[in-house]
Amino acid sequence: MEYLIDFKVNNERELNRDYTVFFFQKHKFTLVEEKVDYLKFEKGSFFQNNYTFKPLNWKSNIEIRYTKNRIIADFKINTTYQIVTKNEKKIWETFINSYKKLLIYKKENEVDLENIKRKNRKNNIKIMFWIILTTVLIMSFIGSLGFFE
Repeated sequence: MEYLIDFKVNNERELNRDYTVFFFQKHKFTLVEEKVDYLKFEKGSFFQNNYTFKPLNWKSNIEIRYTKNRIIADFKINTTYQIVTKNEKKIWETFINSYKKLLIYKKENEVDLENIKRKNRKNNIKIMFWIILTTVLIMSFIGSLGFFE
């Protein structure tokens, strides 16, 4: 899954950099490369994708380039071993919009992000319930056929 955003800002380059570092470190991303007009953040691991239900913990690489009055950010999210739901896509879209709003309006939209995360947790619990229930029913059916004897 990949998102590319390109938008204008009226801030000085240093302020954009500071806001960007603040935002991504707040969300536990690691700054792995830094140049005058470039930042790269990473989070998660290929292995962690096997068991995490939190989309913002999936393996991801974010590259941000600065020009005089523009930000170009490339979000590359590894969805290996994930069945990406609409809610999970919405979490990433809300996260990206929150970053954009921070740079444009100097305000982060945490409420929307937390609400969509909460909704996703509830959805994941429902999915896990149905997976477990289906597994139990299938195993019971197979057991009633005498397969395990």
